[in-house]
Amino acid sequence: MMENDFYPAYFKTGDLDFIEKNYPELYSFLKPDITPNRLNVTIHSEQQWDKIWNLFSTALAESLNDSGNDLSENGFRIESIIDNL
Repeated sequence: MMENDFYPAYFKTGDLDFIEKNYPELYSFLKPDITPNRLNVTIHSEQQWDKIWNLFSTALAESLNDSGNDLSENGFRIESIIDNL
């Protein structure tokens, strides 16, 4: 990908609201590039995409249940969002 290529990351209705509520660090990184319909985030560079993936990976890792063996309900939701990106 070249630096001047632009493409969106697609989200389902409510995904960004969920991220805003449960993963504020991830949301604050996405926020400047969220489209008005709240269904897309414009990606401006490969470095930005890498940072987004790192933040999603961190969110997923932090979404284990109390035993630390399985994903929590939030973890399954963030995993579903990742699968649809």
